[in-house]
Amino acid sequence: MSFARGSEVKNFYRGVIGTEQLLLSLTYDFFRILRSPRLARAKSEGKTLGRKPKTTLQQRAAIIKRYGAEESVSALARQYNVSRATILGIVNPKAQ
Repeated sequence: MSFARGSEVKNFYRGVIGTEQLLLSLTYDFFRILRSPRLARAKSEGKTLGRKPKTTLQQRAAIIKRYGAEESVSALARQYNVSRATILGIVNPKAQ
């Protein structure tokens, strides 16, 4: 009875990992192709995609105005019950 050497075991696992990565890639591509027409239809119907915003348009306008008046990001975040990152994303949209 012979035991596999370390290099043979490594090569075997490299092959297994490569196969798993290939399957994951094919699965991702398959679902992306299936999802594409549905996303196009939803956009054409004017539906919003992704997560629901935590703030309304009026709140965003107020946040921008108050940030311009030198109010701190932390104070705004506390008042609107959102994270500091959310406030910074509203006042500096290019940073994201």
